[in-house]
Amino acid sequence: MNKVPEQQQSFADVIALLKPLTDEAFAPGAVSTILDLARRLPPVACGGFEFSLTDETVPVDLMQCHVLDAAGIGRLVEMIAARPDAESQPWSWLHALITGDRSGIASVWLEYDADAPAHAPPSIFLEFDSLSPPSSERVGDLLAAMPLTDGAAKCAVVGALAAALPDGAHVSHIGAMFSRPDTPLRVNVKRMRSSTLVPFLAQIGLDVSAEAATRIIADAYRATLCLDVTDRLLPRFGIEYLFSAWPAREEGWRDLADTVCPGAVSARQWTTLQRWTHTLSPLETALDWPDPCIIDAITHPQPVSSVIECGPSHIKATFTRGLPPTLKAYVGFRPSLVTRSGDILTGDALHKPALQAAATLDEVIDRALAFLLRERTQDGLWRDFDFGSLASDEWVSGYVGAQLLELDQAAAHDAAATAWAILCSRREPEPGWGYHRKAPPDADSTAWVLILAQRLGLGDDPRVRANRTFLARHLDDNGAAVTYSAPLLAEIGRPLPATSAHALWHGRHGEVTASAALAGLDAAVANLLATQAADGSWSAFWIGSDAYSTGLSCEALRSRAPSADAALHAAARWACAQLTRSGGGAFDRAWLLRAALDDRDARKDGVLVDAVDALARAQRPDGSWTGSCAMTVPVPGADSATPQIVDAFDIHGSFTTATALVALHRARARGFVWSAT
Repeated sequence: MNKVPEQQQSFADVIALLKPLTDEAFAPGAVSTILDLARRLPPVACGGFEFSLTDETVPVDLMQCHVLDAAGIGRLVEMIAARPDAESQPWSWLHALITGDRSGIASVWLEYDADAPAHAPPSIFLEFDSLSPPSSERVGDLLAAMPLTDGAAKCAVVGALAAALPDGAHVSHIGAMFSRPDTPLRVNVKRMRSSTLVPFLAQIGLDVSAEAATRIIADAYRATLCLDVTDRLLPRFGIEYLFSAWPAREEGWRDLADTVCPGAVSARQWTTLQRWTHTLSPLETALDWPDPCIIDAITHPQPVSSVIECGPSHIKATFTRGLPPTLKAYVGFRPSLVTRSGDILTGDALHKPALQAAATLDEVIDRALAFLLRERTQDGLWRDFDFGSLASDEWVSGYVGAQLLELDQAAAHDAAATAWAILCSRREPEPGWGYHRKAPPDADSTAWVLILAQRLGLGDDPRVRANRTFLARHLDDNGAAVTYSAPLLAEIGRPLPATSAHALWHGRHGEVTASAALAGLDAAVANLLATQAADGSWSAFWIGSDAYSTGLSCEALRSRAPSADAALHAAARWACAQLTRSGGGAFDRAWLLRAALDDRDARKDGVLVDAVDALARAQRPDGSWTGSCAMTVPVPGADSATPQIVDAFDIHGSFTTATALVALHRARARGFVWSAT
């Protein structure tokens, strides 16, 4: 390795760009230590800070991420070569790794402890490919090559941990703390379920209370188990958790933090976490913009502008035998590109190998299913929609699970069955299901969970029969369903707030009547036949267009009303007319297609061929479609008499993807053929 000239920019220049945030977030003097560390690193604008949520005196640590594409490897090689200790460990090992067999490794994280000796090496974390994590054998080989103290003992402990992992769980990161003489390891595990955590800890001999950790896994969108290893497994473990999309927005973060450390969270530190949200652009600073960001922008095939996104990343709760739990927060920043249309190409995807779009309808369907299976939380439910203190899990899981059961796929069936088992374990003795665990039960969520159960062949299950009766009590004398029944909520002690906005939640809503009909309520079926509009549609309340309410009404009538041919034909004509108009997202297009596919006249119309083509081409390379289901929610506004309408989209895309998947699955079954060429 030849020494290279000292670089013109460093990571310290990136940190300087963040000064408006760091000045507000951290105590005076904290950043000066960080800058000293950052001057030894290349100007990669991807990283973050770690700080305590319970002790303001704990130093702030610094992290930098290097994606292992050609440019990232080149920058790391240059950085190592420029060090006076480049030939020593761990740098020679890291150089050999990134220039040799790096299969399965997505990125390298360097973590610098602010209280470590000035020239101590950092902790080095290997982040594995989330789509195809390495085998236990590959993890073992990587560990064996690390320059570790007591390496053989550490490999044996990690091997035993990997062998004990329950089905579905996998090692996601391996980190070695090279600033310490005994080079302890951190082993991160993803997809650990709340039901398997305690048995797993018992199997590996870790006697630490896991009650709060179990709740985190059950409630968080994503959670990671962290284990510490020297020549043995240390008597502690951590749970890292995040909510929603990055940057995270859910208030549920605080609920779980207070569960772990009641009354101990610092108000200042929590404010730091909440306020760490900003998008930096070159136009708002007089400082030099990082060279890698400029290169990303000018080499991109489309006109784009460079920004740096800043947001909260995750919280880590650590549980140690005999000691009170602790909490740390992580805030991050990453380079992104903004297109002329306003779309953001996120930094963690900029340098990963580009996935090719699907070429056939079979590939489109297979990728969509794979995405939905991956998108489940570690506990087996789906979470989506950016509204309220928690994203929806019960309503969304009922809906997505019910869609998957249209596919003759064992993996889809198993995922849906798992969701039902989890949902069935909730709410007792309270009836029904709701938007999420903490929300009162409502008719629509209950209907979708019942549809899921019925499609699993569980129509006679006692829980299903009881909740079908509960659902029926949401129907008026004409068979129209209210979303929330005020009398029922009063009976169970869960009334909604007495506001003009929430009064609308108690109204009769067309799409909820349709889901009740699909769940098997004959009175709701009769209401659909009586309330179809003259143009063939049914009106919606909660969803931003009538495509969903109309498509869902058609599905209920097909399954429950054999004599509804005229109504279905009118709905198909309406759907075809809507498909000829420009605009609309994949969610609406998929429901319009579903409304028209069974109509013979509609299938003769080229508009359905065009709809299949547009839907297939709109799929993203990861198998999803951009979330375009707009949930329109009346909430209390400044004027107490006038509700404010808030739009919430399925930010993870699971609701839209499940809908599109079924539309294309049905199109294929009816003889539609598609290819990208």
